[in-house]
Amino acid sequence: MKHRIPKILLTFLSGMLTALPIMYPKLFVIGIISFAIPAFIEYTAEGKACRLRSAYLRGLAFFMGFGLIVFSWFTAMYPLEFTGLSKVAAVGVVCAGSLGLSLLQALFWGLMFLVSRLFDKLFCTGKNPLVYSLVFSCLYVVFEWMSTKTWAAVPWGRLAVGQSEFLPMVQIASVTGSYGVSFILVLVGCTLGVCCSEYRKHRSKLTLRPLIPVAVVLVLNIVFGCVRLMTYEVSEESTKVTVAAIQGNVSSHDKWTSDTFEETKENYTKLTHAAVAEGADIVIFPETPVNYNLQGSSGYYVKSFYESLAADADCIIVTGAFTKNDDGISENSIVVFDPDDGQTEDKYVKRHLVPFGEYVPLRDFVSFVFPPLSSITMLESDLAPGTSPTVFETKYGKIAPLICFDSIYETLAIDSIRAGGELLTVSTNDSWFLDSSGVWEHNRHAVLRSIECGRYTVRSANTGVSSIISPTGEIMDILPPLEDGYIVSDVYMIEENTVYVTIGNVFVILCFAGLVPLVLYSHFMKKKQETENDR
Repeated sequence: MKHRIPKILLTFLSGMLTALPIMYPKLFVIGIISFAIPAFIEYTAEGKACRLRSAYLRGLAFFMGFGLIVFSWFTAMYPLEFTGLSKVAAVGVVCAGSLGLSLLQALFWGLMFLVSRLFDKLFCTGKNPLVYSLVFSCLYVVFEWMSTKTWAAVPWGRLAVGQSEFLPMVQIASVTGSYGVSFILVLVGCTLGVCCSEYRKHRSKLTLRPLIPVAVVLVLNIVFGCVRLMTYEVSEESTKVTVAAIQGNVSSHDKWTSDTFEETKENYTKLTHAAVAEGADIVIFPETPVNYNLQGSSGYYVKSFYESLAADADCIIVTGAFTKNDDGISENSIVVFDPDDGQTEDKYVKRHLVPFGEYVPLRDFVSFVFPPLSSITMLESDLAPGTSPTVFETKYGKIAPLICFDSIYETLAIDSIRAGGELLTVSTNDSWFLDSSGVWEHNRHAVLRSIECGRYTVRSANTGVSSIISPTGEIMDILPPLEDGYIVSDVYMIEENTVYVTIGNVFVILCFAGLVPLVLYSHFMKKKQETENDR
């Protein structure tokens, strides 16, 4: 017990260290080497004598520390005035968000450490430093992919987010998705930690040999990124269009007050005309800039406003709006208003709703255990999720919209591009996070989607961050949070697909399948060693 507590504490702190680049991407170097600490601790553990429970507890500690940094922006939401909760209830909700979500994710992610230790016990993967690192890296990719499959494991803390300002590192996402970046980061850090452990045992320079091929992988990835950044060109056949993102700076609290609609209309009218005066052909509005349903009693006035504005400004307006489905259930949607034809027939409905924001998972249980958590949403009932992508055809090209939380799920963006999208848009409401790290982290996910899909991305947020991003992840223009304004830039409608859009998550499949030969090789070497010892 005397030795276990310091290991758990050190693992917890290394988890926090690993998450720092996600909050502060200028610290991207930390993200490249930070996995050395947990790998050193796990690899040094005494093989079969190390209990699976101990490995799981260290994994739990690592990802708990990781989550506390990644989700630290929850504290900026206090006192949640827009929900009407008491200060005591607001404290409980914030703690449930930061501590509860971190723990929920850690309970899942801790299994990765357990599986790694199980492989070592059964197949002796720890006998070979490079094999151990490869197994650990493959497992991380598989678990990162699995975290996109349930509401409880929100993939907000992708390792690639912490590399979003080091563009050469993340260009590989155009081939493998962000999973390729995660694999390289874990492989480099893990191999470094394992080799340090081996050197500590044997004091031999030979134990550092596994670092050579791993260093080559890292360098080749960076070289690939540099070459792509220097040589990327848009096809001459691509249509050039001027786009604008509008940021009205209307908070979640103000948006739901009765006297805000007229002020919002005036502000968005002014900003739209100013953007069009600078050449904007397409104007992107944020997620539900007004809270009225287009098909409700006030829908006529909202629809008339958008149609009149599109006609007067002579631009296409892409805006978030509440709509209703055939069953009368409200949806969070994107609709398009053409200056000549008014509202188009199609609509895009948000496919990945925010838990406790747009619906309450396990509502009866949550309402019984902790009622304030079930009342944090401003909506009277759960929204209906969308089930498929929508592409809006305009005279300039095809627009593929995403809404807020959608943008952290790569498969949703890929599906939209495969449906024919030539320009990616993200309409979002990050006003809940004020100017905390959360709004910047969310924007960095859009950088990854741009690289993966090979598309320009126009991101419009109610209170920021709004941005226009190139297909290589370069932020062409940006509006900081808590300011009203607009940004305008020339972009291109792109038809060519990246390798990643074409093949999807084949890299994840390879990582999963690659575990088989790795453990078989380790098992074979174990049997061979036993045979030699018997002789």
